[in-house]
Amino acid sequence: MHYNLRKTVATVGLFLVFSFVLVLVAPAVKVETEPNTLVVPDDYATIQHAINSATPRDTVFVRKGIYNESLVISNKSIQLVGEDMNSTIVVGNGNTALVIQHDNVNVTGFTFKRPSTMRWHRGIHLLEVKNCNVYGNMITSTYYGIWCYNSMFNNVYENIVTGNMAGIILEISHNNTVTRNYVIGNDGQGIGTIGADNNTITENYVASNGWVGICLDGGSPNCNNLISANVVTQNTAVGISITSDGSAFNRIIGNNVTANGDLIAYNPSGTGILLNIHDNLVMDNYIIGNQAGIQLEYAYNNTVYRNLIANNTYGGIRDRFLSASQNIIYENNFINNTANFSQNVGVNVWDVNSKGNYWNNYNGTDSNNDGIGDTAHIIAENNTDYYPLMEPVQIPALEIPDTIPEFPLWLVLPLFFVVSLTVFVAKTKICHPI
Repeated sequence: MHYNLRKTVATVGLFLVFSFVLVLVAPAVKVETEPNTLVVPDDYATIQHAINSATPRDTVFVRKGIYNESLVISNKSIQLVGEDMNSTIVVGNGNTALVIQHDNVNVTGFTFKRPSTMRWHRGIHLLEVKNCNVYGNMITSTYYGIWCYNSMFNNVYENIVTGNMAGIILEISHNNTVTRNYVIGNDGQGIGTIGADNNTITENYVASNGWVGICLDGGSPNCNNLISANVVTQNTAVGISITSDGSAFNRIIGNNVTANGDLIAYNPSGTGILLNIHDNLVMDNYIIGNQAGIQLEYAYNNTVYRNLIANNTYGGIRDRFLSASQNIIYENNFINNTANFSQNVGVNVWDVNSKGNYWNNYNGTDSNNDGIGDTAHIIAENNTDYYPLMEPVQIPALEIPDTIPEFPLWLVLPLFFVVSLTVFVAKTKICHPI
């Protein structure tokens, strides 16, 4: 009897100890509630009050109206959704209209603005975050329209960024995607990077900005970025530039770069593409009707391959300073530029694997019909294309992004007209070169 009692007590004791251990080591089970939608001003008088009251995964929906407040999303992943981009307007009353300081935040459907473009006034500031999406907004009347600082893996797409000092800036930010935005009429640069690597800038309309369309600069190296399938047109000085020291292994591929720089008065800085660095690739671009097509400034070891360089006012390729050398330039079409190449000093390579470039002013013959001229084409002192091509190179057709339906026609049609006309004229002259 005593033995059975002791056995029972021991069994119960072991069970209790085991249960206590399980309680200590078992992971807590997190029960997630269903996301809610908080409506402004129906449920909350201000957007910030709704943001503060939201829980993770909630949606803050904001009805049409003008909201004079500066917003901060700092401790939760939420969706901030405006009813209509053109009429749901946030006018920041602090330095920034919206600061995002938490990962996995989505923002869409607003106009963000500040009363002025004074320095440090920003539209949207992504500050040390990742996996955020900013799309379908208008950002205007700020210093920086959208500023990503020390942020990664974010998507900025289908926004209108206009009337700012600088449109979209990626600073010390890596692996972000900037795509299908209209970046138009900003006072300085359209899209810029500062010490930013591995970003993709693609399918944007970048036009009529007061200095440069797309700029990899800022005094810090920018490496391994992809600039592709953009329409870059009518920017005051430069279409696309890579100029900061140490910037290398960037790719400028398949862009439509037209009518950049002052096309009437000579400007030594006006050009479609500006390279002031080394080891970058310029490929499959339509570089048409700019002040200069490509400008090299202290540039070396860059590759310029299979581009249409046509109808540029002050040179197809312009070597502005004294030390642009050892760039590899081959299988390009140089057509009807005022001087296909204008040079100071510098020795570059003009053919690879017995293939050079097509020059509309080459007058040589091809006696064996191999497509290569019998005599070399003298470009300038110390620069010779030993294998000039007799026919233009086939360059892949541009993948111009479709018009985004929500964006106004007054913004889209002038760009479409200029780009289409420029490309049409250039293609006509390729078919019937002078």
